[in-house]
Amino acid sequence: MGITSTIIERARHHGFDAAGVAPARLEDHEVERFLRWLRDGNAATMGYLERNAAGRGDAETLLPGARSVLLVAARYADGPSPHTPQPAQPAGEQARLSNYARGRDYHRVMGERLRALAEEIPGLLGPGTTARPFVDTAPILERSFARIAGLGWFGKNACLINPRLGSYFFIGG
Repeated sequence: MGITSTIIERARHHGFDAAGVAPARLEDHEVERFLRWLRDGNAATMGYLERNAAGRGDAETLLPGARSVLLVAARYADGPSPHTPQPAQPAGEQARLSNYARGRDYHRVMGERLRALAEEIPGLLGPGTTARPFVDTAPILERSFARIAGLGWFGKNACLINPRLGSYFFIGG
């Protein structure tokens, strides 16, 4: 088994539903798509997306010397779960809570799993190898890197679509 396959298998061991590896730098047209989206005003009030906009296609902005990026997907419920406590609601009103917001904070759940996986990387790739986990916490185009890593394709809804998971998953790296 090659090292990439081993790392993907370790990601699955840590509870991720899919994993793949992409080069540390996106091709220019991938970054240009994002920059055009920003120029067209699609970021609305998310001004933070404009910070380091051009650098979001290069993992070396996160980890100097990065050569590749491991992307993972963790599925979330695509319907109401009888096991997830629902928030209290006033009589006669019905709260609507997005499926991804049910349960524990995905940043913490995935962050814990990614940190555990990152601790294994030097043992797999050799001394001096480092990793930097992220889940919506880094200025990087996660969705584009995930597509390049083979986790899916962009749907008409602008979400990454995976043939097995649909679009109901979180992305981390």
